[in-house]
Amino acid sequence: MKSPVRFTPKKEIITLTSLRGIAAMGVVTLHLAPQFSGVFDINVYTHFIKKSYLWVDFFFILSGFIMCYVYGSLFKENLTRKNYFRFMSLRLIRIYPLHFATLSVFLIFEFLQLFLTKMEYVRGITVFENQTSIFSLIANAFLIHSWGVVKTPGWNEPSWSISAEFFAYLLFPFLMFFVVKLREFGFFLLGIIGFGLLLYLQVTNGNMFASVQQGLMRGLGGFLIGMVIFHINGIVGKTDKRFIGFAQLISVIGIIWIMHTGSPDIAVIPFFALLILFSCTDQSWIGTFCRMRPVYFLGTISYSLYMTHNIVILAFNKKWGTIIPDLNFVFK
Repeated sequence: MKSPVRFTPKKEIITLTSLRGIAAMGVVTLHLAPQFSGVFDINVYTHFIKKSYLWVDFFFILSGFIMCYVYGSLFKENLTRKNYFRFMSLRLIRIYPLHFATLSVFLIFEFLQLFLTKMEYVRGITVFENQTSIFSLIANAFLIHSWGVVKTPGWNEPSWSISAEFFAYLLFPFLMFFVVKLREFGFFLLGIIGFGLLLYLQVTNGNMFASVQQGLMRGLGGFLIGMVIFHINGIVGKTDKRFIGFAQLISVIGIIWIMHTGSPDIAVIPFFALLILFSCTDQSWIGTFCRMRPVYFLGTISYSLYMTHNIVILAFNKKWGTIIPDLNFVFK
């Protein structure tokens, strides 16, 4: 019997941490924009904000890369029950407490809605139904709400992507163990499957905007591509620094242009992959930019920012102002 592989913490890749913060701000901006549409509608001038839901796909790709970087050595040779549950416990400790906390906030407000309805302070409001049903609550609590078990997003809506990542985490140890056995062909196969899943969404839906119904497919597709990027990232270390900087520039221009023009969503995936591939060495101009203290700080709080921003938005758009006359108390 093989002894368990010792888990050694890896050095943080500062550039990727900071890029995660920038991506989180992209999603936050997407959700904030409608609050100011009456004052200034930026969608008249560019599709960039409207297409910022694609930053979630950047998260998925980055997640696949980071899982390989941090935990890949655990499963390259040893797929043991101990290693598997150790990995899953580490991931749940990372993602679940904040998910539970934000879900609890929404649950408290749902009970407040129920109380105000019973006291007849407000009327015509459905409580614990539709997107905030008890079944949806249970699905959210068990992180399975992007697995096609609910029809519409509910509760803390951005958490659907955490559910999709949770599914990828469940598969990751098996993928890593068996794909390594297949060597180059295994990772080639992962890339084909990953891109194929996203292409399927693009062809069938006309875009890659999916959450609770096809979120699992969207999340796994990006995650697999991230695993492939990790496998080939060794070539970057042998590349001239000037070329790395040029590749970073091309990737940024490509991302901005595709999102600005409203091009097909699938077109941005290669540029996301390119950006991660040529940024993982912490070199060149992106590395310098991402080491700036405010940018790095944004990366360190990215998960909290992503998971809590919907609470702030709902508070500011007057959906929780029932106790004040003429304001509604309706979740949207």
